[in-house]
Amino acid sequence: MSDELRKKGKDFADFLQGLTEEEIREGNKAEFLRAQEEHARFKKMYDDGLCYLCNKPLSSFSRKTPCIHWLLKPKGFKKKDIKAVAERFGIFQIQSLLRWYANEEAFARNINNLVDEGSGSKLIELTIKYKIEKGTEGLFLNQFVKLNKI
Repeated sequence: MSDELRKKGKDFADFLQGLTEEEIREGNKAEFLRAQEEHARFKKMYDDGLCYLCNKPLSSFSRKTPCIHWLLKPKGFKKKDIKAVAERFGIFQIQSLLRWYANEEAFARNINNLVDEGSGSKLIELTIKYKIEKGTEGLFLNQFVKLNKI
């Protein structure tokens, strides 16, 4: 880690340490409300069959505009296309949105991030399952993590 990054990290830690309880409560409340609003936008678009990031149908795929919803495996998507998604979005954003998709089918049933059930050989070990059509397997985030050696 560079000295510049270390200094930025220390400055941020100092900033957090200096917050009052009231400032922490207000910040948490504001973030909670922002997250609720964002999920409401996601839910409305999901119910309409649209991706809330790119505003295109969840069943759409175009190599010109990589989007996380590609990992739901729309027609035309291939394993090699995962790289384009990873280059545009970070693992936290990908993981968060895929969790939302999986939870729309059944809350927490399709997500496994239990350390005891993993192989222990990956930095991030997580399986998220989502079915687009009955009987058709959708995404598997662990493929993404394994492919990109995250």
